[in-house]
Amino acid sequence: MLNELKLMEAHQEVHERIAKKAPLGETLDAIAHWIEILLPEAIVAFMHFDPQQQTLSLSPSQRFSASYQARLQQVPIGPDSASFGHAAFCREPVVTEDIRTDPLWAAFRDAAEREGLRAYCSIPVVTAEGELLGTIGTYFRQPFHPCDTSRRRLKQAAALVALAIIRDRDASKH
Repeated sequence: MLNELKLMEAHQEVHERIAKKAPLGETLDAIAHWIEILLPEAIVAFMHFDPQQQTLSLSPSQRFSASYQARLQQVPIGPDSASFGHAAFCREPVVTEDIRTDPLWAAFRDAAEREGLRAYCSIPVVTAEGELLGTIGTYFRQPFHPCDTSRRRLKQAAALVALAIIRDRDASKH
């Protein structure tokens, strides 16, 4: 059973880091921790969008091998570019119940297999004005389909990531 107190404390930690303008990496780690309490079987990933190149790059994380992180750098967004590239392109959540059989994962299937990853849910991180900032994703080691509650929570997480990125971007301008 989900520990509600632990969940609330993790959620509060996210809000405090955003309010205190903590470094972006620390805030993203806090968001990942919150999601991993919600979905204990999930491995959380953030991808940053480069608007000039129209690419996504996996944020540094100890959750993935160096080779996987290197493979997911400067990946063009598009309708056929894995779940994360498709979600960014369409600005809609994308669920891959099984990476082994999903045609979107053709270019990344081997890399995901080497990491032991089987399923993925990607949510675009978009500002209120519609600016794409990146994606937040959850990987799973077995086929998976998120329930409605999980999808709502992941959308909440994407909104928190957007807020953290905007705060970080504003802080770096000053």
